[in-house]
Amino acid sequence: MKNSSKPLLIHDLKRGRLSYKYHVRNVINSFLFMALLVCFSTLGTVSLLKATNSKVPGLDTTENFSELIYFSIILIIFYTVWQLVFTRLMIEKPTKEFAKASEKVVQGDYSVRINMDELLLGSLEFINIAQNFNIMVEQLGKVDSLSNDFISNVSHEMKTPLAVIQSYATILQNPDLSEEERKEYTSKIYASTQQLSVLVSNILKLNKIENNQTNTKESNYNLSEQLSQSLLDMENLWESKNIGIEFNVEDNVYINSDEELMKIVWANLFSNAIKFTPSGGVITVNLVKHADKIVVSVADTGCGMNEETKAHIFEKFYQGDTSHSEKGNGLGLSLVKRIIDLTNNEISVESELGKGTAFTVTLNN
Repeated sequence: MKNSSKPLLIHDLKRGRLSYKYHVRNVINSFLFMALLVCFSTLGTVSLLKATNSKVPGLDTTENFSELIYFSIILIIFYTVWQLVFTRLMIEKPTKEFAKASEKVVQGDYSVRINMDELLLGSLEFINIAQNFNIMVEQLGKVDSLSNDFISNVSHEMKTPLAVIQSYATILQNPDLSEEERKEYTSKIYASTQQLSVLVSNILKLNKIENNQTNTKESNYNLSEQLSQSLLDMENLWESKNIGIEFNVEDNVYINSDEELMKIVWANLFSNAIKFTPSGGVITVNLVKHADKIVVSVADTGCGMNEETKAHIFEKFYQGDTSHSEKGNGLGLSLVKRIIDLTNNEISVESELGKGTAFTVTLNN
């Protein structure tokens, strides 16, 4: 091979401002190559080469080769120390922070947060994980709080009907009661058992939906007939209050949705309207069919609600004005909202205090 007049690059190590070059004008037939690795990525290379032709003027190959070896050893030591420092600052310390925080969460302390200032020297991945960890703990705290509130509210809701049942059951043990009194007290016990039954049923249904144990089963069914039948099932309730019904629904309107889940929606909306509509009031049911959706509204002439109540009306156990809460359990509308979300539909509410409330359900068809 002919000698080349162009200098050959023997050593080239670059990392930021760090560079070291040595040139020789001779043919090279042996070399030693070393790779510097930091954090599993190649930062540069050290090539140690030995020229076989010792007659090159001004080139002491043995001396230069030794210098390169010493320089390489220094670099390796430098990067080894740097890597240890890197591991300490960017891996070990953040890992310990996560371990301490996780232990507190396991013990039920949901106020713990990863201190982001402690991770300023850490990698971007650790910072992202810390942010997600803090968000997760915050959500766990909310769930824990809701769970405690749920148990407290369920206990409260069960206490009232159970107290009524116990009270009237005790009175019924009196042998001197008339037949008319027995019937009255028995009916009150029956009403309280019905209230408990609805409460337990709603809790179970809500629990299934929130734990993703309910799968939607879409079918094409007659929505008009379903709305009509849901109202007729409550005929004794609205007739006993002398409530007028305006049913503006055309016949044979079909929709693709989950028939069983939508029955729960209409039953709760109609029951809610009847409960808050005073004697002699009116409940209006409208159905408007569009090309790609069907809009059903249920409006009453009841007491209405203020803006604060509207903002929380779909939350579990929220009942707004307590003067109207004796017959409810605060789960019906929460269950409705979750079913509507599960079936990819929409629900909204409009209300004016003292004038009434209207719930609008938009069904994608």
